[in-house]
Amino acid sequence: MRVRVTFEFCASHQLPYSNGPCRELHGHNYVLEVELSGPMDPATGMVMDFDEVDRIVNARLISVVDHRHLNNFLETPTAETLLAWFWRLLRPHLPHLAVLRLHETRRYVAEFEAADAEAAPVVYAPGYAGPDA
Repeated sequence: MRVRVTFEFCASHQLPYSNGPCRELHGHNYVLEVELSGPMDPATGMVMDFDEVDRIVNARLISVVDHRHLNNFLETPTAETLLAWFWRLLRPHLPHLAVLRLHETRRYVAEFEAADAEAAPVVYAPGYAGPDA
């Protein structure tokens, strides 16, 4: 069974390797979908309590990135690198995490799943030691 919780946050970034307008400082009203997959617990009728998902994602991720400049965290904060970082922040706390989807706009969406974790290095920005520092 799959369940999904949607979050919103606002943040700025610039993509130094982009050849388009994203090279310049700009921001997005991001939408993050957190999808969990697993068996429904017969005692609770849930894969995981939505309130618990809210608590974890807000504490571990949204409170970190909302209204922030993402280049302070990642060297190149593309949708893809953001998802790799988000996966590392959330996976230890959401055992049923299956997919993360990040909408930069209605047209531009990136998706990350467990199989992507090995091939997606996270390069932190100079001065940021990572989430566990």
